[in-house]
Amino acid sequence: MKEINGKAICRMGCCGVFAVAYVAGKPIEEVFELIKKRYRKGNRWQGATSSKVREGMLKYFGVRFKPVHKVIRIAYRDGIKASYAGTDLTGSGTLATWVDLHTVRGVTYIVENCDHVMVICDGIMHDQNRSGPISDYRRKRSRVESALQIISN
Repeated sequence: MKEINGKAICRMGCCGVFAVAYVAGKPIEEVFELIKKRYRKGNRWQGATSSKVREGMLKYFGVRFKPVHKVIRIAYRDGIKASYAGTDLTGSGTLATWVDLHTVRGVTYIVENCDHVMVICDGIMHDQNRSGPISDYRRKRSRVESALQIISN
């Protein structure tokens, strides 16, 4: 098992770092240290990333991408329906459904659901813990928050 600073990556919250490293074809240790330096993370940082950091690092490595999904937040105030920034893919539903309906064979995606980031290509999910079919993923019924389609790397 790979380690960063003596700690197994499966024990760290570095799924976003893993996704960037996987797509960019770089060692996870290198990407971890680069994010730590560029974004001034402290020694106790375990690898948590925001979408802004992930997108910035993809640009740094010259990986072209485009956003393909962002959930619309709907709130009801005084009986009036209001939606917030984002695009909605009708019927996206769960992660498994989103993969079936909105992914293209041979295209790689970085997908964020709940508090986790993963790489999906051809129905196979890759994260810092495992790789396998999306049907075997324990949180396949969670909602997709955002997704980036990788155009080139």
